[in-house]
Amino acid sequence: MDMPAKRRRIALHKEVLTARSVARARPGKSRYIIWDEKLTGFGLRVSPSGTRSFIVQYRTTEPGGRRANRKKVLGRAPEITPSQARSLAKGWLRRVAAREHGVMLPTLRDAFEAYLAARPALAEASRAMYRQVMSQHAHDWLERRLDTIDRAAVERRFLDVSAGVGPVAANKLVVLLGAVYRGPRVDHPGLRNPVALWRAGGGRLHPARRRTIAAPAEVLPCWRRGIEAVPLAVVRDMVWFGLFTGLRRCEVSDLRWKDVRAEQGYFRIEENKSARGLALPITRQVGVVLERRRNVARERRPTVGEWVFPAPLRSGPYRHVNGWYRHISERGGARFWFHACRNCFITVALRDLMLPDSLVRRLVNHAPSRDVTEGYAAEWTLEQLHQASQRIAGRIERLAMGDCPERSEFEADGALS
Repeated sequence: MDMPAKRRRIALHKEVLTARSVARARPGKSRYIIWDEKLTGFGLRVSPSGTRSFIVQYRTTEPGGRRANRKKVLGRAPEITPSQARSLAKGWLRRVAAREHGVMLPTLRDAFEAYLAARPALAEASRAMYRQVMSQHAHDWLERRLDTIDRAAVERRFLDVSAGVGPVAANKLVVLLGAVYRGPRVDHPGLRNPVALWRAGGGRLHPARRRTIAAPAEVLPCWRRGIEAVPLAVVRDMVWFGLFTGLRRCEVSDLRWKDVRAEQGYFRIEENKSARGLALPITRQVGVVLERRRNVARERRPTVGEWVFPAPLRSGPYRHVNGWYRHISERGGARFWFHACRNCFITVALRDLMLPDSLVRRLVNHAPSRDVTEGYAAEWTLEQLHQASQRIAGRIERLAMGDCPERSEFEADGALS
């Protein structure tokens, strides 16, 4: 496309900049600009030498208060594509507008803290996990403004964390970043969510891979031998409690005596993943564990305090049961981790006893089914929960003690009920 010899102050060329239109642009006797019809201020500058550069034109306030037009070169064609240059131009215009109007985008740290503050019902364990993810994998981004983290940066960080730490950590980081950006995007319409752009460009999370267990009849005798080999009583009781209830590790470790209602036959879990209180029945096996813990509390009341499973040498709950996984696995002969207790509880309930799925969901505090018919049904009563829980706990006890039933320590005498 040729230009007249005389350079015009106002460009006459305006069209949608595409790869085809950029390739079609021909140098003239003087430099000229083809302005984009989609984005005001974005254009392609063609020099007599044949150099084609993408530019963005904007107005800014000079120190004396005078308004002036400025141009910024975004890159040359074909080193960057028109769509890439257009995105750069949009980002630059957003930053200029924010600076001119005194509206600065928040930093990642500010947006992250606002995200947590807007969720008062979020469990403390989840808050701690989110903070750990940010501090470990995005600490160098915390002081950066949100518009300075782009899709390519998210992709590089996802790949780096995947290779260095693992797929689970990489997934957690990307999902958390995407959630943190949602609120600021409403306040700043021009802000783009880099995680959404990464997904739109083909980015995919690693597929979830849940660790599974062998048949409970195989692993429970092994776990029982490993548990018996643990010298710390509080660890042994925590693991048995997890096996007989199917609760998460944090729900077991954070159990307080004020939440145990022995006379009414139940205990409550206040802090849990769904952030709603959960009442669960005290089975015979759970009652034995609680009675042992109560005796310890009577003996060591000044140091035990409010926790059912207290730390031996300091105040507060015991939170280091994960340090015993290897010990239990090696002494028992089968791999053990605390969440496997939950896997075992659910497997026994669904596969061995064939209990209703909705009942098992209620016992382990999973999200309720969206089935319409199930949604009309009344809540499970405590008596129904107790009957089901006792059947599951009894089955787990029999399987665990299968090769030496006479050694069972979960007899009814002296247990809370």
